[in-house]
Amino acid sequence: MSPLWRDEIGLLITPRRLVFARIARGIRPRRVAEARASVDGGHFSNWEPALAVLREQLARPGWSGANVRIVVADPWVRYMIVPPEQGLENEAERVAHARHLLSQAFGDMSEWTLTLSDEFPAQGRVASAIPTALLSGLTQEVAASGSRVISAQPRLIAAFNQAAMRLPTAACWFVAVDDGSLAAAHVTPLGWDRVHTIRIGTDWNAELKRLRLFGRIVGGQDNEEKVFVDAPVWLRAPTSAEDDSLVWLEEGDPSGRSTAAQLAWLQAHTV
Repeated sequence: MSPLWRDEIGLLITPRRLVFARIARGIRPRRVAEARASVDGGHFSNWEPALAVLREQLARPGWSGANVRIVVADPWVRYMIVPPEQGLENEAERVAHARHLLSQAFGDMSEWTLTLSDEFPAQGRVASAIPTALLSGLTQEVAASGSRVISAQPRLIAAFNQAAMRLPTAACWFVAVDDGSLAAAHVTPLGWDRVHTIRIGTDWNAELKRLRLFGRIVGGQDNEEKVFVDAPVWLRAPTSAEDDSLVWLEEGDPSGRSTAAQLAWLQAHTV
């Protein structure tokens, strides 16, 4: 089979659950298999239980021999907006500078794999870092099944890429919610200028109030910015007609769309 037409597997890995979608490539990509798995004993501080579930799923018939696109849960990611710095001559120096700033904020980052966004907005680039040991574990498990990893993205960035065309040109907040975590980016016409991640509990009403606050951090009480939320259906809370600052992003029919789009739809409709 030509590599251009090799099936793809979309994988969302979180501390508590995994979501899989196998996509047959072609003129109109189609989802030919899907799977969901909970992680017993999964925790934000330990990804080994999640890797064990991944190993078990990939060993089942029909889940080998594909290109794999991975989305990594935000609790396992560190984010920062890296301001422009004069005198940096190449990308290696820019990455080293970003690693230094992340280390100042989060501690030693020597064992993290760091990526910078492609854009060079005036207010800075988005830096994201994933533990190298987690990425190595994912790569090894996928390779053992006869497949290969072709991309690994943090959840907030993957969700934003899917939603970007539906966001306004005015400044707003984009929020990605999952079981136990919330990540938010303040999006302006010049790019992101703030990014936050927090862990959330089971009291969704409290978290909804926190979401609303994001819209007032920059705009002020009299100039509230919209908050666009990407979240699984089962985590979405009903909003009143008076609350027009919070917008739940709905995923339409993903048939024929990319692996990332079909995984996003499946993730949104998976309990």
